[in-house]
Amino acid sequence: MLASLSHIIPTQKTGNHSAATANKTMECRPAASVLFNKAKHRLLNINGWGELCCGSGTKFQLTDKNGIELNIAEPETGHLIRIKAPTPNTGALEYDWLRIEKFESYKDPLKDEELFGFIVRPIPEPFTRTGNEQVYINDTTSTFLILRKSLTVYVMEHGRNEEPKAAGSFFNKIKHLAASLAATLGLTKTQWTNLVKGILNY
Repeated sequence: MLASLSHIIPTQKTGNHSAATANKTMECRPAASVLFNKAKHRLLNINGWGELCCGSGTKFQLTDKNGIELNIAEPETGHLIRIKAPTPNTGALEYDWLRIEKFESYKDPLKDEELFGFIVRPIPEPFTRTGNEQVYINDTTSTFLILRKSLTVYVMEHGRNEEPKAAGSFFNKIKHLAASLAATLGLTKTQWTNLVKGILNY
């Protein structure tokens, strides 16, 4: 992990941690800026992530906080990502769900770098909540970041504290998150890396 990102990515406390990173160096700053902005657009187009996953069959859908499907270009804090893996689920719930918890964005002209991204956290299926249950599973997070440092653009996913705990009937769908959130997303490590590369558009 780049040292400059240590204040953005949540602290590793327990369980597993992992990362997938891709980068590309351009011939000039304008080209690097264009690539950064294109990657940002692909990152925000959550409904299009499945097309970037190199045939994994996983489907992604942006929804509002109540699980109602959205087709917008700018997701917001509190919106949910609904995930349907290509393999049959053995738990009670049909989908996995992530909540967009926080956006990160900055520009530093002196360092000639800019960053954009967001942090997500697994949550229970929204239609099963009574309003009194713990919404978050625990400290498990996944951070998606796009960073331009001079002529090089990086696209990254960092998983932290990948250790879900059972705390009620609607948590029985959540599996052990080995190798980042890849297990929850129904992706292998290779496929998860391919998604990062797809956002960068190798």
